[in-house]
Amino acid sequence: MLVLNLEDLIVEAATELAISGECDVPVENNWGGVDLVAAGYRESIPASRGVTMIDGVRLAIEDGTLHMYKFESFGLAAVVSFKGQMVSSSVLVAIAKEWLA
Repeated sequence: MLVLNLEDLIVEAATELAISGECDVPVENNWGGVDLVAAGYRESIPASRGVTMIDGVRLAIEDGTLHMYKFESFGLAAVVSFKGQMVSSSVLVAIAKEWLA
């Protein structure tokens, strides 16, 4: 079984979501990950990287832990974190699809 690092998992998940049409083209963020918004909602991501977004999903890496943040119009709505090899890109895709719906 091929073991991917966290950055590779994020790239794989973001690519799958973008190709499937679930999200607009992912935008790199300041935390070693990407920001995602549902297809057609690119204006939700601010022009400057690292600013809190509205209605989207942020994937970030901190101290070897992958964090997924769900943002809604009122701010941060949910967080899920994965440490070590407890996650696959298919898990990230499934969560992101649910949160972007």
